[in-house]
Amino acid sequence: MGAAKKLAAKRVDEKLLTRYLPFQSLELEDLKNLAPKCQLLSYPSNRILFRRGDNDPRTYFLVTGEIEISSRRIGILRLKAGTEAAREAIADVIPRRVEMRTTQPSTFLVIDRHLLEVTTNSELGQTTTYRKWRVPMTGCQCSWAHLTRTRFLRKIFKHYCCG
Repeated sequence: MGAAKKLAAKRVDEKLLTRYLPFQSLELEDLKNLAPKCQLLSYPSNRILFRRGDNDPRTYFLVTGEIEISSRRIGILRLKAGTEAAREAIADVIPRRVEMRTTQPSTFLVIDRHLLEVTTNSELGQTTTYRKWRVPMTGCQCSWAHLTRTRFLRKIFKHYCCG
């Protein structure tokens, strides 16, 4: 949604990728091959990156700044760069089930979701990107449980399967 400022001067390197959970199990060679296929995009404050129902094929990871994630069922949640919750992909469900908006100038690591899935699945030998980080969810035996490592993400995703 809207044009982002590409940070041409900043190349995505392997070290940046390893901050985020899906990339941590990859070999250095795989990270070196994947890094040039990623982008760093910068958005101003109050920019909506996607809305509920969007089919944006990109996966976002928050590098700097702060965002709000909102939905009718959970209200508004804030996510700040550098926190444990920011180490995972942001609301990576297609079609989007939430709206994401920057609350201050923010930078994102962006990668095509299919490329991420293929790369991490081939490495993990799993059917979905995040199976490695499965977390039990009380009363929930569905496939959403594997997306919810942190309390923040459990709050976002729990209502999709259980509520």
